[in-house]
Amino acid sequence: MRKGYIVGGSIGAATAIALTANADPRATIWLLGLFGFCSGFTTPMFLAITQTLGGPRAASQWFGLQGIAGQCAGIVAPIITGVIVDRTGQFAWAFTLAAGVLLVGALAWGSIIPRIEPVQWPDEVVKPGAAPAP
Repeated sequence: MRKGYIVGGSIGAATAIALTANADPRATIWLLGLFGFCSGFTTPMFLAITQTLGGPRAASQWFGLQGIAGQCAGIVAPIITGVIVDRTGQFAWAFTLAAGVLLVGALAWGSIIPRIEPVQWPDEVVKPGAAPAP
């Protein structure tokens, strides 16, 4: 279910941002609103999936890495956008690139990530006949 929200939200956001590339200003406002709406399906799922996969032992560490990755993207994306706009004089290619990145993410979540369930860490595996740790 969570993967479905991420894949669907990413595809919807990619479609909206791709259409924004060549839309007139009035349509752009609505398309960016649609982009935000579709993105709203993905963000809560990232947080929930991090908690599920990391479990009580590693969720905070995974949140930290996830935050670092997001901050790095927040640094790199405006630089790339600036270079694209400087070279082309328009935002169309920057929007198209963003749509492509979203589609790659949707493909990765839909095909690479298997079932979303807690990871069994080596020290959490209970040996047959042994009592589970408290």
